[in-house]
Amino acid sequence: MKRLLLALPAILALLMPLHASQEDPVVALVLSGGGARGFAHVPIIEELEERGIRPDLVIGVSMGGLIGGLYASGYTVDEIYSYIRSADLMDTVFQPSQEGQQEIGKAVNPWWDRSFSLGFSDEGIGGSGSFLSDHAINHLLHDAFCRTEDIGDFDELPIPFRTLGTDFSTGGPIVYSHGNLYEALRATMSMPVIFPPLVMDDGTYVVDGGVWDNLPVDLARELGADIVIAVDVNESTIAAGMGPGVDTLSGAFLQYLLVIGQKSIIGQYPLSDYLLTPGTGASSVMGYDDVEGIFAATRAWIDDNDALFYQVEEALSPYMDDGPVTHYTDIPYTTIKGFSFDEETERFASHFESFNGLEWDEEVIARIDHDLAVVKAVTNLKSVDYKLVDGIVKVRGHEAEGLSGSVHLGLRGGVFTTLDLSDGAFRFQLDPDFSLSFDFWFDDVKLTPAMKLGQENRLSLEAGRMFGSGWGLWANAHGGFGGYSASSGREAVDRLVTRDWNFGFELGSSFLIGLSHRIDIVFSYDYYLLDDIAGSDVFGIPGQQLWDQKHHHLPRLFLGYHFDLTRLEEVLWGALDFRAGASVGWDEGWGWDLWADLRSHYMLSGGALEVDLSLFSSRMPYEILSSWRIDPFGQVTQDLVFFELGWRHYFISPSNGFYGMLGLFVEGLGRDRLGPVEPPAAPVPFSTIDGLEGGLSIALGTSFLNATLRVSLTGRMSLEVSFV
Repeated sequence: MKRLLLALPAILALLMPLHASQEDPVVALVLSGGGARGFAHVPIIEELEERGIRPDLVIGVSMGGLIGGLYASGYTVDEIYSYIRSADLMDTVFQPSQEGQQEIGKAVNPWWDRSFSLGFSDEGIGGSGSFLSDHAINHLLHDAFCRTEDIGDFDELPIPFRTLGTDFSTGGPIVYSHGNLYEALRATMSMPVIFPPLVMDDGTYVVDGGVWDNLPVDLARELGADIVIAVDVNESTIAAGMGPGVDTLSGAFLQYLLVIGQKSIIGQYPLSDYLLTPGTGASSVMGYDDVEGIFAATRAWIDDNDALFYQVEEALSPYMDDGPVTHYTDIPYTTIKGFSFDEETERFASHFESFNGLEWDEEVIARIDHDLAVVKAVTNLKSVDYKLVDGIVKVRGHEAEGLSGSVHLGLRGGVFTTLDLSDGAFRFQLDPDFSLSFDFWFDDVKLTPAMKLGQENRLSLEAGRMFGSGWGLWANAHGGFGGYSASSGREAVDRLVTRDWNFGFELGSSFLIGLSHRIDIVFSYDYYLLDDIAGSDVFGIPGQQLWDQKHHHLPRLFLGYHFDLTRLEEVLWGALDFRAGASVGWDEGWGWDLWADLRSHYMLSGGALEVDLSLFSSRMPYEILSSWRIDPFGQVTQDLVFFELGWRHYFISPSNGFYGMLGLFVEGLGRDRLGPVEPPAAPVPFSTIDGLEGGLSIALGTSFLNATLRVSLTGRMSLEVSFV
């Protein structure tokens, strides 16, 4: 009762009762939070609708806010089912917080990845106040509610809607009845420590509404509800004892929040007319990969409690209005009138002018979201969020206050096998790579010591500085051992584990032009000491060293260009990379190399067209790994042309990422054999290519695991399974 009295001033100041003059009773549906267990709300809503029960008011908290918001926005039950199944909430929710990724050289590179990142400072550990990143969930909310985000008054939704947030400073309630629907839902889903708090325009930090009240039946009464149907997805879990996953750190923390929150809402039960507690006791708060299991358990509970639903139907169906209900797709998109930037992001305003006058739809939101992610990466902001208010896209950047450093972990790799039917040659390799790096800031200069373990084992130290105009300078020194020669185990057809040594440095500058183009200018010097192994181990030449020349000095200057294709219409992802380099060494003579890689993914009706083009030509010292390119069948070559065209089908949706692909490829390559007596190649690009071959490719994968099988007309086959 004390909590209720504390809440009344805030509630009464914001709200007036709904339908006060209505003769029929006002029916409210109140949906609790509960993480993934909140999926149980959907079968409950479905059952009520099948019995002719449609509420006059929906109130939802946390996951109940998301489901309730979809329902109130005009989504049908079938569409809510489809949305949950296709959104891949497991991948969307569990994105580790990425702190301190100020990397202009990699900011628009889609293949740059860090598996885990954590900031630190004199204030404590963590620069974002959360374990998980909110970038993906923010985009998901913008995408799902793009037609209703700017509706202003939540009473104007197809079903009037309310949600709750908790003031992180005072612990008091914040009732969302109007404003921006995205912001309201983002606030109510901000589970403390798990997700970063929402920062409102006035500087208020807002966390999950369930911290204040996870089942706000009292709010429904204050709003004039005569009959309240309350759905608590957590009570059956409490009754079942310790929830699943409680022995994990995250599970124990969530169980703590559940117990604390559940005790506080027991007092809400008597205020409801009908209390529904679906059987989610075997489900975890974080069980986003068990969608169908939660649906099935809820349906089983509904069947077991048919009498309760019959009672609701008998009592309420006489008052239900059978008239048409506004569907979500009947609500028009809002036209973007302009953008508003804060001082952290205003220098990028000109890059977003092209969006003015466009509709705030799913495609435009995806493009804006991508561009703001680039802004975040090149400005070292903790986050960049945005919302649509009266047609104006308001963009805000948040600094990582006091962040003095961060630590990053990375893991990637895969399994690769090839088979050549013409000679029976078979190769198998496992290639994991592990990286560990630290970032330290000294004013505007970042110092990064890093370690990499795998085919190459390397230590490096890099210093860099970003400049506000969109360019950066860096220098690094590195050294290590591993596979640097052309016969190294991962890269060459003739498998040999080498222990070559390498020491060198780089000086570079990158220029970001707009948000799609980057130019790199880099000077580097590398010294290689190649492993001294008997040639008979590899090439069948007894009594000779592997390489005639073991010492190599390789100074190099190269120019690089990167074009991020995702700002182009219909391109889901893609990039064009080009690099041209030249070398003049005192014991190497002169050399050059050319690289061009195009990877793009065009969304079309019913699927996506995937294009992959690689061009490579090099005339560097042939003993050095960087002088060679590896084709998809593991063949080394100094000249390569590879083109692949495929049709990608998403089994659920592009956001889910589960796909299959069927494609055709054409390839030309030359100089496919290494040895100590190789004659020098002609100094003409692509002059060693001696023919073309084609074949079929088949791929299957998700956003983090991919498998590709290729078969050529000449009998070569390869299977690659990779993970990021």
